[in-house]
Amino acid sequence: MKHQKEEMVTRLKKAYSSLAQTTSRAIADNGPINTWEVLSAGNDGSNIFNKKYLLPYLNVMKDCGSRTDAECEFVTHYIDGTNEEVLSDTFARFFLSDGTFIATRAWVNDNYKYITLRIDINGRKGPNRFGKDIFKYQYHITRNDVENGSTIEGKFLPEGFNGTPEQILNNCSRTGTGEVCATKIMRDSWQIKDDYPM
Repeated sequence: MKHQKEEMVTRLKKAYSSLAQTTSRAIADNGPINTWEVLSAGNDGSNIFNKKYLLPYLNVMKDCGSRTDAECEFVTHYIDGTNEEVLSDTFARFFLSDGTFIATRAWVNDNYKYITLRIDINGRKGPNRFGKDIFKYQYHITRNDVENGSTIEGKFLPEGFNGTPEQILNNCSRTGTGEVCATKIMRDSWQIKDDYPM
């Protein structure tokens, strides 16, 4: 079990670091993040974002675009294995050279532009569960954190980044969905603590 925890953290941290580094490199090449081209929601915006701001800065093995065929199918479940979701073609997806599978979806309206990411740290292998091998993150292009009055523009953050400790613990639990477990791991200094639902 200890080895499994260490491997999970190592793979998640590697994926996070790779993706976070793309931001500074893409800003250097393309200007401030709030000027980045993400014109539409769904797969069109995601494909634009991936091709211009992500893929050139990553070690990519395969770009699936919006394909959903067997090789590029992306399936998620809650941490307990329930609530299967097969991501639609509104998500663009690609594989990194180490097998990590990433799906992105652009969200665009008058108040914000951001990209949501699903990161499957072991690729097409199971269990395909949030908090086990799938983790959620967000690239914030133009967005303010209204609740806390802070700007989160230009940041790459885990799902639930602004949640209270109680909210994070309730979600990243055996009875939660597991969708904010990346926040728990990062807040716990990149460790899997005893209260983590393994």
